[in-house]
Order: sequence, then structure tokens, then C-alpha cells
Amino acid sequence: FRLVTSSETCDAVVSGRSYRVQLNGTTLFEVDPRGACRCGQLIGDGSAVDLANNELVKSLMAAIAELRASNAELRLQVAALNATIAACPGCAGTTGSTGSSGSTGSSGSTGSSRSTGSSGSTGSSGSSGSTGSTGSSGSSGSSGSTGSTGSSGSIGTTGSSGSTGSSRSTGSTGSTGSTGTQTCTGRRPMLAGGVLWLQADCGLNMYQGSYRVASWADQSPAARTVASGTVGPTLVQGALNGRAVLSYSGAAGTGMTLSPSLSLTAWTIMVVGRWGGVAANTFGMIFGKSDNCQTNNQLRYQNGNLWVYGETNGLSSRTFNMPAAVPLNTVYHLSTLVYTGSTLSASFNAYSSTTAPMAVSLSGPWVLAYFACWCTNIYDFNGEMAEVMVFNRALSGCELADMQYYLCTKYSLSCAFIALC
Repeated sequence: FRLVTSSETCDAVVSGRSYRVQLNGTTLFEVDPRGACRCGQLIGDGSAVDLANNELVKSLMAAIAELRASNAELRLQVAALNATIAACPGCAGTTGSTGSSGSTGSSGSTGSSRSTGSSGSTGSSGSSGSTGSTGSSGSSGSSGSTGSTGSSGSIGTTGSSGSTGSSRSTGSTGSTGSTGTQTCTGRRPMLAGGVLWLQADCGLNMYQGSYRVASWADQSPAARTVASGTVGPTLVQGALNGRAVLSYSGAAGTGMTLSPSLSLTAWTIMVVGRWGGVAANTFGMIFGKSDNCQTNNQLRYQNGNLWVYGETNGLSSRTFNMPAAVPLNTVYHLSTLVYTGSTLSASFNAYSSTTAPMAVSLSGPWVLAYFACWCTNIYDFNGEMAEVMVFNRALSGCELADMQYYLCTKYSLSCAFIALC
């Protein structure tokens, strides 16, 4: 069986032939060329089939989705492997490069062969005494003195042992990669243009003796410092699909500062979290003002919407409504904000906002220096954060689908069907 597309007619599909679909010998559909059909419906048994409620179609779509998921996971693994290989030969990209092998010490020079002492010179044979002259009875001539024994040659000096080669120096340990102080799990390589990446399950520096977070290590190549105020958020393990989140109470001092600040002229911002505010006009501040609280730039939740504001760069006030499928205050969700340089749009759990994309022309960068608060100790966030990604460009359609699928799968969010490229 097959679907009829807008460019086809029933006659073109059936072409004067009949089709039969069987499962284990049971006929499911038998196409009658004379049957009525229309675009978007399945031809079968002479009538149109309701795709939304057909069990066979739903089973097939589920199987297709599973295959896509497997393919996406394989692509992520291949991408991770390629990134590792590209980093440097023999180095792991996400954990620091392996230290170079120590240089092999030079072999010790062989000691010079000890010189053999010269053989002692042989003493000259004693000269024979002259024969005594014959006296009357001739006295015997004195015996010739025995020649002195030749002195033994001195024993040759032992050659100095060759100096031992210096031990080879141990290669320096590879520098730790930008993974903070903890190992990040379940992550994928970051796409080009990443300028901030926060994950609640790694890179946390805790206040001594507590679960309160003093700083949060940025996993992006920018390696920003993200420091807490006087209180800091609290680490909650296993809160979202077995993964950690940071809980912000809304109390003054739980927000954080970004150093250096974000300065964006185009962007993709992705936030996985849950806002706890339910009262009207309660601010759920995601990003706040520029450096030293000078310029009133914001990204926040308010009254069931995502609210964007730029004070001096032409962004002004923009509001994106959440779809009914994503209740703001009751479920964890993925909020995505994309600015291409001319168009601003938003989605939630991969469902498009009910607010249409907006044409926006900026006169300067959008500078953000605070996270989870508007300014120091003002409008601190009330809710949980699991993961935050910021890119200094608009991701392509395929890249965005890839990242949304990654985050929706990682945190088991109720997302729209995502068509992977």
C-alpha cells in the first residue's frame, strides 16, 4: 500500500491494477482501482483509511521512529569519534591531550677499556763473574752476582665504568580537557559556534559540606566562568530521567554571573528546565542584564510565555506564547530561541510557538551577563535547570533537529515528532 500525494491521482497510483497487503496470510488491504481516495490517505479495500487511528499505520510509524532513533544515536557516536580523531592523533578531545612520551635517555657512554699494565721489564741476567786467575792453587773467582729480579710491571688501572645514561624523563600528563572538575556523561560533541554549555551532571564546584553550587563550569570552547551569588542553587541528583538538575529557590543570591558576558548578533539558545512561578507577572529570569547591570537585556518566562527584551539594540520587547502541549509551570521542557539576523522564532519541546516568527533588525549586539537572575540579587530564578546551550549563530534546520532530538531523548521530554536529516 502507499500514500497518495498532492501531485498524484488515484488512477496514477493504482494504474489499473489491484494491490493486496497481507500479514501472516491475512489480507489487511485490497486496493480496488475504482476506490475513492484523496491526498494524504491510504488506498485500501476501496475506501480511504484514517491514518491517525489505523493500528497498522501507527505500528509502522513507531517502527520507523525507532529506526530513526537508532540511526541518530549511531550518527552521534560517529560524530563523537570523528571529533576525537580530529583533535589530535592519539589524543582524546573531550578529556585532555595525552602527555608526550618521555624522551628516551641517552645510553651511557661505555667506559674506556682499562689499559693493561706494561709487563715488567725482565731483569738483566747477572753478569758472570770473571774466572778467577789461577793462583798457585788458583782462588775461585767470586761467583757472579745474580742479576736483580726484574720489577713486576704495575697492574693496569681499572677503566672507569661508563656513566649510566640519564633515566628518561616521564612525559608530562596531558592537560585536562574542558570538562570541568567532573566527568560529563551522555553528551555529544558541541556544534560549531557554541559559546555556553552548562550541564547539571558535571562541572560543578560545590560549597564545602553542602549541595549548594558555588560555580558551574562552562563546557563550551569559550570556557566562561559562571559563578553563584552568596547562596547559589542546590544540586538535586536523579530528578529528570535519572539525571541531575540545579534547583533555584528564587531567593536573592541564587543567581549567577557570566564572565565574560555573552555578546550576540545572531543566536540559538536552548534551555532544558522547569519554571516554578505560577503567579501573574512572576518573572522566571533565564538571562539578565549586561555587565554591571547597565543595559536592560532579558530572556525570561512570564505568564506562560517566553519573553525577550533588548533595551538599546532594536530588539525591544518580544513575546512567544507556549503551545497547549507544553504546560509551562508543571513539566520540564526544552525552550528554543533562534535569531537568524533578520527573523526571531521560538519553539517548545520542538512544537512551534503559537506566535509566528518575527522580523527583527538589530542595531547592536544583545549582551547578557547574568544567568538565572536579572541582576545581582534581583529577580532570581525560581525553578530547575538541567542543561543550557548557547550558539553565536542560527543553527541550520538539520542541526537544530539533531540537537532537539538529542536533548529530548536525553531527558525523556514529551517532544513533537522530530524529522532527522
